[in-house]
Amino acid sequence: MVLRQVLDSAPDAMLIVDTEGTIHYWNAEAEKLFGYPADAILGRPIETVVPQRRAEAHRRHRLEYVRNPQRGPMGADGELRGLRRDGTEVPVEVSLNTVTIGGAPYVVASVRDIGAKLRAEENHRRLRQQEMLLALWEQTLRSPSFDSACRVTAYAAREVLAARRIRVIEFGPGHHSRLVRIACDTDADSAPMWVDLSVLPQAAALLQDETDAAAAAAPPVAMRLHNDADGIELTLSLRAHTGILGALAITRPRDALFSGDDIYVAQSVAHLLARALARSQSDQLLVAATRMEALGQLSGGIAHEFNNLLSILSGNLEILGERVRGDASMEKLVHAAVRATRRGGELTKRLLMLAHKQPARVASCRLQQLLPELVEVLTRTVGKRIDVLLDVPPDLPAVALDPSVLDACVINLATNARDAMSNGGTLTIGAAVARLDAAPDPEHAAQFRPGEFVALAVADTGAGMAEEVRRRAFEPFFTTKDPGRGTGLGLVLVRSLMNQIGGCMTLHSSSGAGTRVNLFFPVAGTDGAAATRAAAARGRGECVLVVEDDDAVRDTTALLLEDLGYRPVAVDSVAAAHAELERRSDIAVVFSDVALGGDGNGIDFADELHERRPDLPVLLTSGYAASLTARLGDHPAVANLLAKPFTRDQLAAVIGAALARRAAG
Repeated sequence: MVLRQVLDSAPDAMLIVDTEGTIHYWNAEAEKLFGYPADAILGRPIETVVPQRRAEAHRRHRLEYVRNPQRGPMGADGELRGLRRDGTEVPVEVSLNTVTIGGAPYVVASVRDIGAKLRAEENHRRLRQQEMLLALWEQTLRSPSFDSACRVTAYAAREVLAARRIRVIEFGPGHHSRLVRIACDTDADSAPMWVDLSVLPQAAALLQDETDAAAAAAPPVAMRLHNDADGIELTLSLRAHTGILGALAITRPRDALFSGDDIYVAQSVAHLLARALARSQSDQLLVAATRMEALGQLSGGIAHEFNNLLSILSGNLEILGERVRGDASMEKLVHAAVRATRRGGELTKRLLMLAHKQPARVASCRLQQLLPELVEVLTRTVGKRIDVLLDVPPDLPAVALDPSVLDACVINLATNARDAMSNGGTLTIGAAVARLDAAPDPEHAAQFRPGEFVALAVADTGAGMAEEVRRRAFEPFFTTKDPGRGTGLGLVLVRSLMNQIGGCMTLHSSSGAGTRVNLFFPVAGTDGAAATRAAAARGRGECVLVVEDDDAVRDTTALLLEDLGYRPVAVDSVAAAHAELERRSDIAVVFSDVALGGDGNGIDFADELHERRPDLPVLLTSGYAASLTARLGDHPAVANLLAKPFTRDQLAAVIGAALARRAAG
C-alpha cells in the first residue's frame, strides 16, 4: 500500500514489471506519457511500449538485468525510445530498481520524457554552431593567406563536429593533374604539401564525379559519404563559379553518424573555405599579372637599348661589307655577322611584343623558306628524346605574316608538346593550302576574312587533354603543368599573335591521343602591300641632319649616310638641331630619334618643324617604331617612321622617298 502511494505521487512515469516482462502497475504519469490507460496496458508485455525495431534487443537486455541487476539511469543521451499508443516515439531516460512483493521479484521502472531536454541541448548546440560559423567568417576574412584560414577553420570545425580528423585539399592545376595540395591536416603538424591524388581516394572519386557530371551536363556533385573500418568520411567539394577547386574531408568514428545539422555545418564550412580558396587564387592571378606587367616593362626597356646596339652593329657591318666586296672569305664572315644581328632584331621584336609595345609587322613570306631554320632551333629546344619531323611542300604560296610571330607561335607550341611528351615522342610540323569561308573559332570571328590560307599543323604524340581541360586551354593563367613550370599564357599569346596578323587557329586534342594545333596564315595579296621594299637610289650630296643622343648610333648613322652619297650633319640634342637649322640653309631632310632625352623628344621636335618649315621632311626612328605608328597614325609631321635596327637599304629607301615627296611638292 505504501509503495503504491509513493508511485502514484511520483512525477515520472512509474511501471512495475515481473521477471517475464508483464506489466503489473501503471501510474497516471505513465498514462500521460504513453497514452495507454491502466486497464488497457496491465497484463501486457513491456515490449508493447518499445519500438518494434528495438523490441528484441530490449528483451535480451531485460533478461540480462534479471540475472544481474545494475542500478543507474539509461538513455540520458537520447538513444532510448518509447512507443506511444498513437505510434509516435518519444526519447526517454529509464532508471530500474528490483523489489520483492509477496515473495516474488519485480522490477520498478522510472521512465522520464527527455524530449524537452534534448531539444534544449540541440538548440544550445545549434547556437554554438552558428556562433562558430560567424566567428570563422570573421577570422577567415582577417587571415593573411588561405593556409592560415584553413588552420583556423579546420581546428574549429573539428571541435564543433566532434570529428576525428579534418583535411582541406586543394586540387592541382588543370584538375587532371595527379598532384593535389593538402593545405591543412589536423592529424599532422607539417606544412602544406603536394601529394599524389591516389592517397586520397574519396577526394579522387569526388573529382571524378564532378568530371562525369560536367561531361553529361548534369548538376555538380556536392559530397560523398564513405563508411569503412577506419570510420565515416564525409567529403565535400569546394566550389566557385569556375568549378571545383578542392575538397573538405571530415572523418568521424565509425559509430558517429552525421546528422542533418552536422551536414549543414560541414556545408557551411566548405562554402567558407571555397570562398577563401577562390580569393587566394584570384590574388595569385593578380600577382602573376603584375609580374608579367613588370616583366613586360623590363623587356621593353631592354629591347629598346638592345635595338640601339644592333643598329651600331648592323650599320658598321654593312659598311664593312661594302669595303671588303670581292674578298670571298671576308664577305662570308660579314654575312654571318649580319645574319646574327638580324636574328637579334627578331629577338627584340619578341620582347617588345611581350611588353605590348610593338604589334606584328606583316610582310610577304614563304613558310618553306623560314621553317627549316626554325626546326633547327626546335630540335635543340625539345631535347633528344623527341623527334622533330618537317613535312612542308616546296610550292606553298607566300603568306602574310611577321617572321617573329611564326617563331613565337611555333616555339610556344613546341614547348607545350615537349612537356606533354615526358617519355619522348614525335613532334610533326606540316603545312598545306586551305580555303576558309568562316572563322573556325568564334574568338577569331571579328577580324576574320574568308579566303585562301596556308594551314601550319603542329602535332605531338603526347598525353593529350581531357575535354574539360581543352575547353579551358585558352583561359589566361590556366595551366595543367606542375607548380612553377608554366604561366598559363602560352596559348593565349599564340592566339593573340594570330589575331594581330589576321590569321586564326584551332586546337584538337583528347586524352591519350596527343594534341594538334592548326595555325592558319592568310595567303599574301597581289597588291604589293606586304611586299618587301626595293632599295632606293643613292644620294647626290644632299644634306641630312641627324639628331641622335647615343654617340655610337649617331656616328654609325652618319657613316651609313656618307656611304649612300649624302652629307650628314650629326647633333646630339634638339637644341643643337635648332642651332644647325638656323645656321644652315642646305638641310634637305631631318632624321631624328624619338627618345632623345634631355631637352626634348623627336615627336615634339617634328611638330615644331612642321609649323615652322612645312616643306622640310622629318623622318623619325625608334626601337618602338610599330607601336608609335599605330599611335600616331598619319601624323602630319612624320613622313615615315623607321624601326631600329635598320639596314643600309632601308635607310636609303626612306631618305630617298622623303626627298622624292619634297621634290614633287
